[in-house]
Amino acid sequence: MRLIILILLCFSSHTFSQESIETSELKASLISNCDKIPRNGSFSTGVLFDLKPDWHLYWINPGDAGLAPKIQWRTSENISTGDIQWAFPHAMELDGISNLGYSNQLLLPVTMQAQHINQNNIEVIAETSWLVCKDICIPGKTELKKTISVGESCNQNSHQVLFANWQQKIPKTTELLNGTASIVDKKFQLELYFTQPLFRNATSVDVFIENAQVVSYQATHTQRWKHNWLSWTQDLNDVYTKMPAIIYAVIVIDHQQSYRIKISTDN
Repeated sequence: MRLIILILLCFSSHTFSQESIETSELKASLISNCDKIPRNGSFSTGVLFDLKPDWHLYWINPGDAGLAPKIQWRTSENISTGDIQWAFPHAMELDGISNLGYSNQLLLPVTMQAQHINQNNIEVIAETSWLVCKDICIPGKTELKKTISVGESCNQNSHQVLFANWQQKIPKTTELLNGTASIVDKKFQLELYFTQPLFRNATSVDVFIENAQVVSYQATHTQRWKHNWLSWTQDLNDVYTKMPAIIYAVIVIDHQQSYRIKISTDN
């Protein structure tokens, strides 16, 4: 398979540090929502991918093939870094393989918390790697570096709007009234009851399982919903061996609202 062969190749790399790099497939930039970050307080930073036409990147669970982008953060010891906030993905197909990911643009934001910074400037470094695909898949990696001034509060910049727009695509964490994840007739099945009637006016509902190698996205799924109830069934992945102790799923309603749920299984 072409994808597997290319993954085994050495990554194309850019060893020098800069705020952005551009290839024939994409542009990757390290951005922040503050031109000046607070000495004490939170701010947002992230890696922004602007993709050339027809190229795509992968979600945290890439589907039946692929690799998600990875970021290793380095910065001042007075700054703690949160987890990447993944926007909900969309389904794609490449050479008959079903994938989950993003086209056009992808922002991978994190929240950073500053405490008692006594410098006037800090450096944020993002060691970033990715697999970008169209009719072929090309891996890449680079070290992005940005110097940011420090002040008493966040001096917001033009990227604030971009962060806010992507924040709307980040699934909200929500509690279930009741829910189960189980294997029924060799298929994976979710039965979810939400506290609110989320599906009352829904015209479409998509379900994406974060756990890798549980379901197959090549197979046709079945689903039903009404008011606060959702039933979703999907074939198991070919390499499925055991149900994870915890299932994480993202529910997307009408390609706009999204929710992240956590379900403990019997394992």
